Amino acid sequence: MGNINNNNINDRETNDVISIENYNMITEVSEETFHDLKNLLATISGLTQLTMLKNQSEEIMTYLSSIIEATSDFTRVLNNYYDCTIGDHKQKEAYVLYEIIDNAIVLVKHKIRSFDMIKKSLCLNLDIQSLSKVFGYKYKLKQCFLNILINAIDSMEERGGTLTVMVYNNSSDTYVNVDIIDTGSGISEENIERLFKERFTTKCNGTGLGLKIAKNVVENHGGSLKITSKVNQGTKVHISLPIYNDCELE
Repeated sequence: MGNINNNNINDRETNDVISIENYNMITEVSEETFHDLKNLLATISGLTQLTMLKNQSEEIMTYLSSIIEATSDFTRVLNNYYDCTIGDHKQKEAYVLYEIIDNAIVLVKHKIRSFDMIKKSLCLNLDIQSLSKVFGYKYKLKQCFLNILINAIDSMEERGGTLTVMVYNNSSDTYVNVDIIDTGSGISEENIERLFKERFTTKCNGTGLGLKIAKNVVENHGGSLKITSKVNQGTKVHISLPIYNDCELE
C-alpha cells in the first residue's frame, strides 16, 4: 500500500469540522427563522379572525376565510420543510375530492375576476357529478389542483375564454375523474412531451415545477394525470384518483 498523506487526513478532518459547524449554524438560524415566520403567520391569522367578527359582506368574508386558510397552509409548508430530514409522518385522511377542488377554486377567483378589470371575459363552468372521497393528503392535493387551475387561467390571459371543471366517477365507480379544460393558447405536441420534465416552462416567470409536482402528487395517491392540447384551441388536464370507501379501514 502507498503512504498515507497525513496532511490530507488533517485537511479532511478540518473540512468535516467546518461542515458540522456550518450545519449547526444553519440549523440554529433556520430554527429562529421558522419561529419568526410562524409568529408572523399567527399574527396575520389572528388579525384576520378579529376582522371577521365585524359585519362584513359575504364576498369579503370569503376572502378573509381564504387568508386564514392560506396562513394555515403556509404554516404546514414550514412544518413539512422543517421535518423533511425525518420524513413525512402526517396521517392520510378521507376527503370529498370536490371540496378540495372547491377550496382551490376559491384561491384563484381573484385571478378570474381580474379579467373583468381589463375588459376581458373568463367564464367558469362547474359540472359536479360526484361527491366521492379520496384517501390522501389534503394540502398536497389542493396544491396540485391549484397549480393546474393557475396554468389554465394564465393560458387565457390574452383573450379570455372558458374554464371548465368536471368531477365524475368512472363507469365502475372505482375512480373519481377530474377534467380541467381551458380555451387558452394551447400547447404544441413537442412541448407536451417536455411538460413533466423539471424546469421546463413556457411562462416568462414560470419555474417549470407546477405540472411536475401535480403529476407526482397524483401518482403518489395511486392516480394518473394526462394532458391533451391543441395550439390556439385549449388544453384538457385529466386526473383520475381511486375512490375511497369508508369501510376500507374498518
